[in-house]
Amino acid sequence: MDWILNRFVSSEPVKKLIDEQNELFRKLGLDREDGLLFLNSLSDKSLEFVQERSVGMASEHHVFFSALARKNKNLQRVLEIGTFQGETSRLLGKLFPEAEVESLDLPDEERVKSKIYAYAHGMNFASNESAVSRIKYLKQNSLRLVEFSGCYDLIWVDGNHLSPYTISDIVNSVRLMSNQGYLVCDDIYLKKPFLEVNADLSAISIIKALSEAGIISFVLIRKRLGARFNNILSGHKYIAIIRKRS
Repeated sequence: MDWILNRFVSSEPVKKLIDEQNELFRKLGLDREDGLLFLNSLSDKSLEFVQERSVGMASEHHVFFSALARKNKNLQRVLEIGTFQGETSRLLGKLFPEAEVESLDLPDEERVKSKIYAYAHGMNFASNESAVSRIKYLKQNSLRLVEFSGCYDLIWVDGNHLSPYTISDIVNSVRLMSNQGYLVCDDIYLKKPFLEVNADLSAISIIKALSEAGIISFVLIRKRLGARFNNILSGHKYIAIIRKRS
């Protein structure tokens, strides 16, 4: 019984998955363990990753950003698509103190109408009043990224996970990413998840198409490393690390 529980229920990181994840970080030129140590050293206990890591829920994108910060502190512009409560934008601001950080999410009335955050009823959303002063919060539909110009050194895509929004967000982000920049996409599935209704395969489809066209290269890292999040019922959720091809 314990073996079954550990295989399907435990949130504790699995050693085999940790080793695989460390190797993927090395292929990206990053030190995952160093990034994790740096992340855990941050003093702001209100940050989401501190709370979630205590119950095995923290996402590996936090570790990736931390490892990237340890390697490259010269990022000038950072864009987040999908602000929600603003935890990740605050973390990005902390990790890259010299960078201009922008975070984009739906206007309040459009968010309520679309019911995209229906699961978050009663939660507080990031607002200009609660925002970190150096972070620019933008209230607009991410489809308007087609009107954006300039370059970003790091883009985090965590908006609407369904087509056509995912496709639009990724294509626009590739266009806006600097030649040496990083595009990081959340919640990538390789197969339609059994239990997740608010997900499709549009993200991996457009990423593969852009790769096959010679526009980008990409690496998939696991979103979480516990058995609970990597089994036949929950599916296997990944984070895509995307670079432009020269």
